[in-house]
Formats: sequence, structure tokens, C-alpha cells
Amino acid sequence: MEPELRHLRAFVAVAEHRSFTRAAQDLYVAQQALSQQVKALEEILGVQLLARSSRRVDLTLAGSAYLADCKRLLAASTRATRHVRAVAAGEAGRLRPAYSLSAAYETLPELTDRLTRQHPGLKLETREIFAGDACRALRDDRCDIALVPAPPGPSLTIEAVWRTDHRHPATTHLLDVCADLYGAEDRPAAG
Repeated sequence: MEPELRHLRAFVAVAEHRSFTRAAQDLYVAQQALSQQVKALEEILGVQLLARSSRRVDLTLAGSAYLADCKRLLAASTRATRHVRAVAAGEAGRLRPAYSLSAAYETLPELTDRLTRQHPGLKLETREIFAGDACRALRDDRCDIALVPAPPGPSLTIEAVWRTDHRHPATTHLLDVCADLYGAEDRPAAG
């Protein structure tokens, strides 16, 4: 059996407070439950981490060594949680916009500049495609969104196209930047 994050949190709290009572208050758990978690951790590891007396709690040599590792693991867990939430919200991760030549010189540089400034955790992997290949590139998962010329009309506009069955969360940010650049009425159409 391996220690769980709850065991590590309990141990770190007790080690930092040097008191089960204060650690339990800090974690909003019953002191008995906290004591059981630390004891279970010591049993899992097969070592004593804390030297307990009626008046204080001290770290053993093994406890001191383990404390630093526990803090790193808990910090890594927190970073991983934040990162996965940011990716799910389209704030981080990778977005692969494809663009046709008509978007290459004016639209794409402005879009990528603003998008990377507003969402620095988002990595863009742009690729040029022929406008007629946009649907195939999306279907073959070579891009997440395509910027291609809109159907003929009074002026040349760029249209954003994406798969309806698999929309990357960051496409919303790209579309918002488009709306900021071109006005809400000229926001690229979805397809």
C-alpha cells in the first residue's frame, strides 16, 4: 500500500504546527482522525515520523527527511490540479490553429499576438493549409480550428471553422480575440 495525499497533508500539518490540536484545527478535522491518518502513514512506511510526548510533537530524523519530500509532492499535486483545470478551460495547453494564405499576413499575426498576451499558458502551433483542405485537416486531427476565407461576399472576411464533435476549449478565446479585433458583428462564423 502507498501513502495517499491525505496522509501527507496530515503529516505536514502536524510537523509544521508541532501539535495535533493546532494541525487538526488548521485542517478542519477531528484530532482523533488526524492522529489516525498520521499513524496509518507511519504504518505504511514502517517508520516513526513523529516523537510524541504529552506536551509536544517533534520530528524524528526520518520525519525531517520525509517532510521536505512531502511538501514537494503536495506542491506538485497543487500545480498539476491547477494546470489540468487551466487546460480544460482553454487557458493552458496547446491550440493548433490552421490558416489559409488569406489570413496569413493580417489576421493571423494580430490574433496570435493578442491570444498569447491574454493567455500566456496557451501554446500555439500554427500551420498553413489550403482553404479547401480545412475540413480534412480538422477531420484528420491536424488542427483544432481553421481560419479560412468566408464564402464570397461584398468584402474579404475570414471565417473560423472547427469540429462540432470535438471543440478545443481554447477556441472560445481565439473567437473572443477575433470579436475584439473585428467587432462583434464581424465575429468569424462557426461551421
